Amino acid sequence: MAQTLQDQFALGLTRLGEHEVQGKSGKYRTFTRAKGGFYFLGRSGALRVGACSSRSLPCNEAFKAHVQQKAHSEVTLEDLGL
Repeated sequence: MAQTLQDQFALGLTRLGEHEVQGKSGKYRTFTRAKGGFYFLGRSGALRVGACSSRSLPCNEAFKAHVQQKAHSEVTLEDLGL
């Protein structure tokens, strides 16, 4: 099944241990960030990081590739918290 870029990033962030939270932005899905702040995920797959969406910065390509790799990897018991 084909996934959108947004779906891939959302799955990858979830597998990295981040959680989707209710955000104030209508443009972005909001995920927690272990180092503080948030990840913001746009409808077309834009992945940004910051304290708020209006002042967020784009994530670099290496991090995006890492998140996508997590989305395509096999799920382990550790990923499930077991």
